Amino acid sequence: MAALDVATLIIYLALAGPSLFVWWKHGRKGFLGWFYIHMFCGIRIVSSAVTLVNEKQHNISVKVLLIISSIGLSPLLLACAGILHEARRARNPKVNNKLEWFLQINFHVIVGAAINLIIIALNKVENDHTDPAKNTMLKIGYAVIAISWAILFVWTLVSRLNQKNQATDDTARHGTMMLNAILICLPFFAVRVAYGALSLFLDNDGFKKSNVDKIIMSVVPEAIVAVVFLLVGFVSRNMWKIPRVSGSTEEIKPLYDSATENPYFYQRSGPPLLPYKIALRPGAHYYK
Repeated sequence: MAALDVATLIIYLALAGPSLFVWWKHGRKGFLGWFYIHMFCGIRIVSSAVTLVNEKQHNISVKVLLIISSIGLSPLLLACAGILHEARRARNPKVNNKLEWFLQINFHVIVGAAINLIIIALNKVENDHTDPAKNTMLKIGYAVIAISWAILFVWTLVSRLNQKNQATDDTARHGTMMLNAILICLPFFAVRVAYGALSLFLDNDGFKKSNVDKIIMSVVPEAIVAVVFLLVGFVSRNMWKIPRVSGSTEEIKPLYDSATENPYFYQRSGPPLLPYKIALRPGAHYYK
């Protein structure tokens, strides 16, 4: 077990710097998603260190292990929701921001309530020495997490398939890439949730103490989700610095090369927008 915790500690120490960089580069518009990715890396670093220290002192309790295992679920789920929020804004500049924030806040409340239920129930299980499988609050907490996952999957899939008001510029393409990353990561997150539920409700000490099962169903899926998101975040780090272009907003006019009289870039009609002039195809449009 110690070797596994050391490996986990090394992995997330290595990811902490890139997660902070990606969070900083995405700025205010990407705050939600990348903040939670960075928080998840921090939680895994702290949890691995605490487990190692307690194992050396031989005073680690079942409650501590269960809480440490469960607490990482919420940052990953909320990171998926935050990245989805950024991706939807990137693909559709006309998205209703008030509605988006309303949905995000409600999703955060649901996930937060589920994790609180799980932690309170685990505390009760440890203090009363009861069977986790008989704790209704714990079952409700994991059921809400599963429902939240299903909501997020449907929300992401609908967002990916919806082409209405979709922009066609590089920022929108980065948004599509982020949606694809979420769809790739959600099955791995489902495996992680299943491992947490089985560890609590399955009456099988061999499964609970198996390092192989933990690696396959917990450590590896979490690491894959974190790495995939950070790779996508790094590739799309400058997405909000690109001037917005789409096929359906205010008209832009060509500026001509004085020597050839050919248009060499297009600019929105009105006052000059230097230094935001960019080379575009004829007929393109410009977003502020």
